[in-house]
Amino acid sequence: MHCLIPITLLQRLDLSDVNMTERGATAITDAFTTLAHLHSSLTFLNLSRNYNLCTDCAHQVARVVSAHQQLARLLLVGCTIANKGVQQLVLELQHNTVLTQLDLAANGITHIGAVCISNIIHWGGCRGLVDLVLLDNDLGDKGASLLREELSTLTALQCLCLLENGIRDSGVQKLWHDLQWCTALTHLQLSSSGLGVGSIHQLVPLLMTLSSLTERQQSLWEQSPVQVIGRPPV
Repeated sequence: MHCLIPITLLQRLDLSDVNMTERGATAITDAFTTLAHLHSSLTFLNLSRNYNLCTDCAHQVARVVSAHQQLARLLLVGCTIANKGVQQLVLELQHNTVLTQLDLAANGITHIGAVCISNIIHWGGCRGLVDLVLLDNDLGDKGASLLREELSTLTALQCLCLLENGIRDSGVQKLWHDLQWCTALTHLQLSSSGLGVGSIHQLVPLLMTLSSLTERQQSLWEQSPVQVIGRPPV
């Protein structure tokens, strides 16, 4: 019983890059789900770059999320949880109203996972998101299109990272119309997506509309072979 006191006071848990396996994930999950009734203070969980977790361990992470609805920051970079893992995770986020940061970069998420993320927002979960990072996945134009309407309801969203997702002209054309309602947006990252001149021109009205957008990606402008409105200062 003596060892439970410091755990219940723990607010941040960073276990990134520790080569965690399913056995380790199970042990941590059992501990934190057992302690949930003791009013654990856990608000930050980082399990990034534990490449052995994969889809089979996603349900373990989902159990922790379910048991700790005060969790505000969840980082799962490079855990290769894939679409099935995202589905298990978001089901436990549907009642979470305090999550502000969700980082699912490099997890092999396709448009199928985008549907899951869209659904959780539609159901009322994660409405307080400030940072949403989906870097280095496989969303493509279809995934961008599926996300767009629900992203427009995230009025607190400040950073949206969709780098390296294969989002091209078609996806951007769907995105730009709805993102104008994200009035708090300050960082929009779409680099390395193979955007054409048409996409750049589609984004210009959005950039002008979002008065809060303080960082206009230098690389975004550099992808256009023509001068668009004017280059941002170096």
